[in-house]
Amino acid sequence: MIKGMVVANATCAVLIDESTSLARASCLVVYLRATFDERIGRDFLSRHYRLLLSSTTAEGIETALLDSLARHGLPVDYLRNHWVGLGTDGASVMTSCKSGLHFFLFFILIRIIGATVL
Repeated sequence: MIKGMVVANATCAVLIDESTSLARASCLVVYLRATFDERIGRDFLSRHYRLLLSSTTAEGIETALLDSLARHGLPVDYLRNHWVGLGTDGASVMTSCKSGLHFFLFFILIRIIGATVL
C-alpha cells in the first residue's frame, strides 16, 4: 500500500494507540489510511512487527512513530507535505497542548490536524 501511496503522491492520516502489557512492555499500534487511485488504502503498520516503546513520553512516542514510518517508506520529507491527520485517544501524553505528541509533531509536520478518538 505504501509504495502505491507514494507513487500517487497521496495524503495520509495516522491513528495510533499506546498500550502497556501486564509484563510492563509498552507498544504502539499504528494504523495508516490514505486515498489514492480512487480508492482508500488502509494498513496496520504494527502488524508487520511489534513496535515496542523504550519511552512512553511524547518525545519517545514521536521518535518511535517517525522511525517506524520511515522504515516503511515514509520519511519526514514526504510526511511534511502529505500527513494531514493524527488520531489518538484522549491521553495527555498524546493531546497536551504544551508537551503532548501532537504538540511535538506540529513543529515537524505543520499541516497535521489532530483529533481525539473516543
